[in-house]
Amino acid sequence: MAIIRATGPTLPLTQSTRPDTFTPSQEPKFDLEDRLELTANRAKEIEAGMGEHVPNQVLVKLPAGTDQAAMKALAADYGANLAKVFTIPDQMKAAFDGELALLELPAGLAESRALAALEVDDRVKTAASNDLMHLQNLPNDLHEDQWNLKNNGQFGKVGADIHAEQAWDITTGDRVNGPIVAVIDSGIDIAHPDLRPNLWRNPNEKYDGQDTDRNGLIDDVFGVDTQNGNGNIVDWIGHGTHVSGIIGAVGDNGKGVAGVNWQTRLMGLKVADGQGRISMVGAIFSVLYATQMGAKIANNSWGGLVDNPILKDVMGASPMLHVCAAGNYQNDNDVRPFYPASYDLPNVISVGASTRRDEPLYISNWGANSVDVHAPGARVYSTLPRESYDEESGTSMAAPHVSGVAALIATVYPDLTAEQLKDRLIYSADPIDDLHGKSVSGGRLNAYRALADDKIAPGNLGNPEMKSLDADGFEVSWVNPGDDGDQGQLNHIEM
Repeated sequence: MAIIRATGPTLPLTQSTRPDTFTPSQEPKFDLEDRLELTANRAKEIEAGMGEHVPNQVLVKLPAGTDQAAMKALAADYGANLAKVFTIPDQMKAAFDGELALLELPAGLAESRALAALEVDDRVKTAASNDLMHLQNLPNDLHEDQWNLKNNGQFGKVGADIHAEQAWDITTGDRVNGPIVAVIDSGIDIAHPDLRPNLWRNPNEKYDGQDTDRNGLIDDVFGVDTQNGNGNIVDWIGHGTHVSGIIGAVGDNGKGVAGVNWQTRLMGLKVADGQGRISMVGAIFSVLYATQMGAKIANNSWGGLVDNPILKDVMGASPMLHVCAAGNYQNDNDVRPFYPASYDLPNVISVGASTRRDEPLYISNWGANSVDVHAPGARVYSTLPRESYDEESGTSMAAPHVSGVAALIATVYPDLTAEQLKDRLIYSADPIDDLHGKSVSGGRLNAYRALADDKIAPGNLGNPEMKSLDADGFEVSWVNPGDDGDQGQLNHIEM
């Protein structure tokens, strides 16, 4: 897959003359064969860079205001069908600045050839293949195995946990008015007794085989199966159920396990197939649906090595905080990015996995500039379908710890933006020697510090010195003070 941004076959039209929408009378007669011949070399370049993807499909971002008639005309020029038109939520329209559609290509037209031709089509802002990404796990009341929430040294290091017990003294969540957490994954076992009370419920839909709320989806009571366009979010492989339990298994009910957030609202977005593969169409639809329905946080325990520009545009335009697994490739994401975790967006937080000894999990990706924080991801005990429980490992398990804590923070501080939530999660992390240089924070998630109202100001900067000053700016050095007076470690200074 390659990043495709349309530039036009000739010099670009000026802003004053380029049409916002397309009608057939505004363009010369389109000749597909000529266009394919002119872009043949570019098609070879695109083909070489493509990853795993859904065959015979391409996504196109069009200028804002392009209507379906123009979309169908575009599709017809390529011998394609207009397979899907995405609805952009009102709260995303200004930031997204466009329309989005899926084209099904005719037999014999390779995706790379279509993308090369679309790249120089003035009617298209961006085009991309329908890439496939993968869940990021390794198969494998406060339960004694839940070291991630309270570590007394069981098979590890005392205190190598997220300090959940202290956080719960501040809040255990709010399933009535608290934030909605969208779990973009393989579904959720809605019958699991440790999850069902914490499932989000669509207030305008009911199980009656009808599209009660008239949003085009039948019975989307607890969420959506994006592949089949209905509300059947049954989880056949267990990944999404395990992730959901980490975020929000019911606490203090005498059953199974406790989630990071005892009382929350989990929205199920079933995007993965039986092999754990996730298409861009499913991921994009999930972000649009969750945003439309009011979710504040999205957990993304999946990803891949392909940079899909349309997914980035959609995530960036959504006001949600997107919590993303950093990946299980034993890879430096600064050098070899892993998406969507590596999208440089203010509302994306990338999460690496740590062990019960506060060490980086051996499979976890890292990145001094591209991974934000680590969280427990080794042998994490959580819910599985059919009222069962077990351990799983990976950055898939680390990300939901951050999502759960983000939901606790948003319960206490509901007006925080996604960027403010992200900063609070990063700069409240416990500095850990073994994680230094592996992430922006160099630390492991601390739920209590993320929630606590810090009333003690940092100490004064020590020995400030102007190192340089010129027309481009200045450089100042100082000795860092403590976070609380002379105590602790200051992680972040805004100037």
